[in-house]
Amino acid sequence: MKKRKKVFILIFILCIIIICALSFAVIYKDNTTIEVPEISLLQQEFEIESSYYRVILDNSENQNSNSSNSEGSFSTSSSGTSSGSKTKKSSGSGSNTRVGAVTYTPKIQIPRTGIKYTIYSQMTVKNMEKGVVILSTDRGLNEPGNTVISGHNRRNGKLFSRNMRIQAGDIIYITDSSGRKIAYSVYSKFLTGPNDASYVERDTGGKREISLTTCTDDSSQRLIILASET
Repeated sequence: MKKRKKVFILIFILCIIIICALSFAVIYKDNTTIEVPEISLLQQEFEIESSYYRVILDNSENQNSNSSNSEGSFSTSSSGTSSGSKTKKSSGSGSNTRVGAVTYTPKIQIPRTGIKYTIYSQMTVKNMEKGVVILSTDRGLNEPGNTVISGHNRRNGKLFSRNMRIQAGDIIYITDSSGRKIAYSVYSKFLTGPNDASYVERDTGGKREISLTTCTDDSSQRLIILASET
């Protein structure tokens, strides 16, 4: 009788172990099927944005080939700055630069939309999910010339999703890698086609300016915000 009771207990324990194992497998499988489409969606959005950037930069270079040749060759910089030469595509991690004993992270802050994000110089899926990136810059953040900053329209209030709310006269704050914080006043907002590069290559008259770019909710056009140092 005692022997049968022990066998019954062992069988009961074994059944519990099997049930727990099957439950864990089902939960793990469900989690996997949920995350894969999300990663795929981010990758698709990144590839669409990357294709757009390539077209814009190619158009910009074609439209300004003569002036580019007279100014000298383009150069890249991990810190987003250069002396005299024009930085067309930024490279490197681009988030931190050490000045003495202090490390600063480039930031963008827009009170109107309530956002504050890191500005990255390298366009990757991860960087564009966490913050915004530099598409093109003349001499670097907060330097004379135009710097184009791009961010996703996540349609959920994050990143550049609320850029349509920005109005003329609104202030945008840019903090660069040296810790310098400059206020820019918005003076233009418009929609344009995916092949328009006019806002990338433009004469700022020696002023510090920024251009924000993102897609519209239906991804058919680009929303451009132009702002100049106050």
